[in-house]
Amino acid sequence: MDLQVLSRKISTDLSSSEVFERVFSSSQNAFWLAASSQAQDQACRYSYMGSDNHGGYLVTELNEHQLAIEDDSGKRLLNTTIHAFIDEQIHLANICEHNLPFEFIGGFVGYVTYERGLSACKLNTSPSKYYYSKYVYTPRTIVYDHLENAIYVISLQEKERTTTPFDLWCEEVLSKLNQPPRDNYYCKKFSYSLEELESGLIIGRDEYFNKLLACKDFLEEEQILEVFLSNSLFLDAGGITEDSYFYIFKMLIEGGKERSSAFMQFNGLGILSISSDVFFECTDKQLKISPISQKLPPYDWCVTADHSRYCLAEENMPLVTPVMDFFYQLLPVCSVTGSSKYKVIKKLKQLELLPRGIYIGCLGYVSLNGNVNFSVASNTAFIQDGTCQIGVGSRVTAHTDLVFSYDEMLYNGKPLYDVLRANFENANKRHGIRRAEN
Repeated sequence: MDLQVLSRKISTDLSSSEVFERVFSSSQNAFWLAASSQAQDQACRYSYMGSDNHGGYLVTELNEHQLAIEDDSGKRLLNTTIHAFIDEQIHLANICEHNLPFEFIGGFVGYVTYERGLSACKLNTSPSKYYYSKYVYTPRTIVYDHLENAIYVISLQEKERTTTPFDLWCEEVLSKLNQPPRDNYYCKKFSYSLEELESGLIIGRDEYFNKLLACKDFLEEEQILEVFLSNSLFLDAGGITEDSYFYIFKMLIEGGKERSSAFMQFNGLGILSISSDVFFECTDKQLKISPISQKLPPYDWCVTADHSRYCLAEENMPLVTPVMDFFYQLLPVCSVTGSSKYKVIKKLKQLELLPRGIYIGCLGYVSLNGNVNFSVASNTAFIQDGTCQIGVGSRVTAHTDLVFSYDEMLYNGKPLYDVLRANFENANKRHGIRRAEN
C-alpha cells in the first residue's frame, strides 16, 4: 500500500504544551512526546503529538501471542505477536518519498512493560494490570519545531486518495489553535519531607534494608557487578479527573532540563514520564543501542544490503531481523537488571513485592517509515482508577552503603512525589485541580 505523506507548516506563537492542550488533550487516547525547549542539541528540536482520532486505533498486547485492536468499529482480537504486527505494518506501508526533517511522521506510540521483557526471557510471568504493552496508532500527527516556533500538520493517506480529508484536518487544527485556552489550572507545588514520602512506600525501610543485604550477598556469590532493586510509592488520586493528568504533567516539566519527556493517556490510564535515557534508536536504517549505565560505548549497527537484517558495523555480524523483533529480544534493559540478565531478573522477581509494570519498561514510538525511538521509563508515574504509582529504586553493588542506597531510592522519587501529592491534595472532582493558594 503506497502511503503519501501530506504536510503543512504553520507558524505559531503558541508553546508546544498549548498546541497539545487545544488539539489533543480531550482525546481519550493521545500522546505528547515533549522535547525540552531549553535543550540546545538538534535531537531535542521536535516534539510529537497525536491521538487515535481520524482513523487511528489502540493496540493492546494481552499476552505474548494475542492482541486487542480497538477503533471506531469496536474491538477485535488478533492471534499474533506485537512485534510481528508492527513489523508487518511497517512492511505494508510503502511510504512515498518526502523531505520532512524529523524522524516520526506517524505510526505507533506507546509503552512496553518490564514484565514483557521477563516473558521474553522465558520466565513464567503474567502481564501486570497494564498488560504487556500498549500503543496508539495515529495516521495524523502534529510536530512542533522548537527552533522555528512552527508546527507541521501531517497526514498519512493512500496515494490515490484526494487531499480533501487532509485539507479539512488542517482547517480543524487551525480552528482549535485559534480557540481561547480552556480554564486555567494552577497546579500547586510543595516540598514534602522524606518521612512523609516514606509513608507511601510499598516496601518500608527495614524490609528494604533486608532486600539490599540479600542483593549484596547475591552479587558476591554470583560475581555480578550490580543490580537495580525497585520499590513503589503509592498516592491517593481519587479526586483527580482524567482531564487533569495533562496539567499535572505540564507542571512536572515546567522549567525542567530533561532532554525529553513523555505524556500518554490510554482509556483512563495516565503516564507522566520525565525520563531522558534513550535505550533503542533506529534512524534511516542506522541502529544505535545504548547500554546507558554500563561503561561501554553504544553499539553501532548498520543495515545489510537487502535491508532485512541488522549487523554490528565493526564486525558485520548478521542478526535476526525485523527491527521490532530485535528490539523485543533485548528486553528487559540490561542496565536496570544487572549484567548477568537471567540470574538477576530471577533474583529480583523473588525480592520485589509488586510487578514493576511500566516503570523501568520503555516508552517511545515506531514510525511507519521504520524509524524507532524508545527510552527507559525511569522517572515515571502512572495514574489509573484513583491510584497513582511512582516507581523508585536504587543500584546495588557488593560495596553499596545501605543507607546511601535507601536514600538514593527516596530522592529518585521526590521530584514526582512533590508535584503529584500537592495536586492530589488540592483536587476536587468538579474542577480537577483547584487554584493554588498564594
